[in-house]
Amino acid sequence: MKARGSLLRGKCGCGNWAKLTGLDSKGQKRWRNRCEVCRQKAWKHRKDYCEKCGKKWEGGRKFDVDHVDNNPSNNDPSNLQTLCRGCHSEKTKEDKKK
Repeated sequence: MKARGSLLRGKCGCGNWAKLTGLDSKGQKRWRNRCEVCRQKAWKHRKDYCEKCGKKWEGGRKFDVDHVDNNPSNNDPSNLQTLCRGCHSEKTKEDKKK
C-alpha cells in the first residue's frame, strides 16, 4: 500500500490535528494535511463528473475535490471543484510552477 501524505503530523487550517493515513514502504507514519471535518465538508460538494474535462463517473474512476485557491481550509462551495485524477495532477503541476 502506498501511503500518501506528510511525514510530519500537522494541524489543519482550522486548528484540528490531521489524521494518520498509514505507513509508507519504509514503515514510517504518513499524515493527511487536513483534518477529517474539513475533508468531509469538501467531499459533500463533490460532483459525479470532472469539471475540467467533463468525464463522467464510471465504476472505478476516482474524483477528487480540489480547492481552487489552494487553501485547504477554505471550504466555500465557490472555491471547490471536482476533478478527475488526471486533471487534478495537471492542475497541481501548474500550481507548483507558479
